[in-house]
Amino acid sequence: MPLSSFVEPCYKAYLCQLFSSAQVEQCWQDYPQEIALAQEFFFKKFSTPQLIEEVLTLSTVDNPVLIELVKAINRTVRSNLRVQGSDVLVIKLLHGPLQDKKSLRETFVWSPEFEGVHFRTAPVARGGIRWSENACFRWEALELARVQALKNAIVVPAGAKGVFYIKTPTPTASQVLSCYKSFISGLLDIMDNEIEGQKISAPSVTCYDPEDLYLVVAPDKGTGTFAAFANEIALEKGFWLADAFASGGPTGYDHKKLGITSKGAWVCLKEHLARLSIQPTIQHPLSVIGIGDMSGDVFGNGLLGSMTLQLKGAFDHRHIFLDPAPDPEKSYQERCRLFHLKGSSWADYNPEVLSSGGQIFDRHQKEVTLSSEAQTMLGLQTATHCPQEVIKALLKMPCDVMWMGGIGTYIKGSSENHQNLKDQGNDSVRVDGKDVKAKIIVEGANLGCTQEGRIEFWNQGGQINIDAIDNSGGVECSDHEVNFKILFSLNKDEVPLDERNQILGESASFVVQSILEDSYRQALAISSLQEKIYFEPLKNWRQTVSSVVGTEVWQNQNSAPSNRPDIAVAFCKMKLMLREALSDTFLKDSRWSFPLAQYFPDMIQERFAHLVKTHLLSIPLRRALLVNKLSSLLPSFCFQYLGCTDQNHVQWFVENTLWIYERFEMWKMDVCLQQALYNHSKSYQLLELSQALVQEGLILRLQHPNQPAQEFFQNLKENAESFEKSSRLKQLNATFLEKTKVLIKNPVQF
Repeated sequence: MPLSSFVEPCYKAYLCQLFSSAQVEQCWQDYPQEIALAQEFFFKKFSTPQLIEEVLTLSTVDNPVLIELVKAINRTVRSNLRVQGSDVLVIKLLHGPLQDKKSLRETFVWSPEFEGVHFRTAPVARGGIRWSENACFRWEALELARVQALKNAIVVPAGAKGVFYIKTPTPTASQVLSCYKSFISGLLDIMDNEIEGQKISAPSVTCYDPEDLYLVVAPDKGTGTFAAFANEIALEKGFWLADAFASGGPTGYDHKKLGITSKGAWVCLKEHLARLSIQPTIQHPLSVIGIGDMSGDVFGNGLLGSMTLQLKGAFDHRHIFLDPAPDPEKSYQERCRLFHLKGSSWADYNPEVLSSGGQIFDRHQKEVTLSSEAQTMLGLQTATHCPQEVIKALLKMPCDVMWMGGIGTYIKGSSENHQNLKDQGNDSVRVDGKDVKAKIIVEGANLGCTQEGRIEFWNQGGQINIDAIDNSGGVECSDHEVNFKILFSLNKDEVPLDERNQILGESASFVVQSILEDSYRQALAISSLQEKIYFEPLKNWRQTVSSVVGTEVWQNQNSAPSNRPDIAVAFCKMKLMLREALSDTFLKDSRWSFPLAQYFPDMIQERFAHLVKTHLLSIPLRRALLVNKLSSLLPSFCFQYLGCTDQNHVQWFVENTLWIYERFEMWKMDVCLQQALYNHSKSYQLLELSQALVQEGLILRLQHPNQPAQEFFQNLKENAESFEKSSRLKQLNATFLEKTKVLIKNPVQF
């Protein structure tokens, strides 16, 4: 069928994501002429390479569906209408000004077999592609893209997410794969390309928006093994990213093999345990309940993270596992066996390893009868229950840790409506945060809790971050892979594919270590914000800035969130805010390339330093890495700038702080923080020292606004007379040098 015949059903389907199908059908019946005019305008806009300046207008129409149709067509900036051989229609909508990098980019894909949508929160953005059985897939994708934007605060790309929905009620595995391939192919139809250093516009695509080169996807729910197929399509189309297009796959990092997501989540768990002064041992293990099974990446690797665990209960979409008093060592060995057993489930667990009263149930049973031990553990008054009641009791039972490694939202706020969460399959087992009695929740999976649910749990005394913090390891691992591949993608003659793959494999341990260090520094920074470390001295800084600027530039000075989940969200937003303050012009100075030397392993630095310098994403990489350093080393100082109303001053702060970081060699403090691993007293002292040093340096800088930054900070570091102007700075610098000299020698290995 010609793509022209897809235009009307495509926009109709798009509107059905915004309105009820009844409203859309009624509009089509009431306004046939207007619908025809709108379609005619679309053809005029995209049937030829010639751009038109006019916009679609339909006078005297107040129907909300029709108004939204007009907006959608006017927002459409690309379509594959003229692309030969495509079996899907693709429209790209831009929700904001053309030149605004923050404008939301939406690509809608329609075919008779499936529909799909892909959101990008910036031109350079990355996220997973998932198969959804949810007819409201656009809402699902948009919410996930927003979550991904927070998760990606630690990496180069902004957040993105793609979701496709198959119209056949129970599609086969081959149908799912076929629709996935068509979805991926459609997304690539409208992307620009780079060939031998030359930017090439998308062929046969009329483009009303700026150059659009960066599209990277990742595995997600229902597409976990599809990366190789996506890369195959990218290679067939000659897309410049080649097999860097889809992270994972046979030439990428295997997240399950590396266990990177669960290792990062364990770092966050250890931070919680350290704050609670809990030190688990075989004799005093952690009691755990979990969501998932041992065949999964995040759950399987996570429950093998230590032998000091007692997994007392778990469930997935198939089974309920109960083990009231497990032997830590024997149960660990059995979990290890299941992890390595292909396609295992809880039904494969050796019943002889279960403790007295241990049971495994099929979730599809009408009702189950609990042992007396299981009944006591779950706090239930009777023995016979439906599986849903058992799961709810499991989620509410007292334990040290709840480990979330499965798909679904299981904890909400008491004021939230199940229907609004768009996760109907778990409505019957979901509980309120105020009823959860675990000491700690670790969100290894996405959206395990709503934010309101997290806050309720926190208010009950529980310890929790957000999913974007706990499972950031997987996101960062994919980013390393893609950036390593981009490094070599435009230099294939110099580095053959086999050699590149070998380098990638040999770099794996370096990548894992780097990610875990980042995970720790993030968790520590959030803890320091929770404890309000160095908040008091910053009052003086805000007063100083306001007096120099001549007006109050701070709002909500004392409105730092009081709960850890909101602090974690604000921490991610803070990073994004600091990134926006760093201009490309500032970052092009070679002085700010030093983070790249730390980002790539020595074997790459030694052989391919010239490629690192010319990396296609050199500027975005510098921006992300520098902001990560500042936000982890100066969390309170950076955090206050969320309340700054003067964007020029935010830019001044970031740039001058980087000068201090570079001049005073504050990278040494990063190593010191690793040496003080989970020692909060020592870590907080180091953070206070770093922030005091920066504050004194910036106060002096305020007094010399017209002196070039490089000249000023060079004098500040090297000229003794400059130090005499601030005995406080001199003292802080001496303390800094003393501490780093002692602690710098042996970085901690996770």
